[in-house]
Amino acid sequence: MLDLMKMPRVCRFENYAAEVGQFLEDHDIKYDRAQLSTKTNTTKHEHYSWYYTIPDHIEFIRQSCGIDIQLFGYSYEKPKGTNQ
Repeated sequence: MLDLMKMPRVCRFENYAAEVGQFLEDHDIKYDRAQLSTKTNTTKHEHYSWYYTIPDHIEFIRQSCGIDIQLFGYSYEKPKGTNQ
């Protein structure tokens, strides 16, 4: 496993406002909490798993992003109605 004591802080996108806000506070950087929480440039899209349906693509993601997947506890979720 990675030596977490030597890793820089990594903020999860899913918790962007809270984790980036904490980072800014830890470094005494002033910021607007409401602005940080405002979502901009958003798009409607399917669940991420709909875009990774080919087994070779799924395996590529597992290999290339394996550390992130393990570190953050991610898992691949198959889309409803598929047998993958």
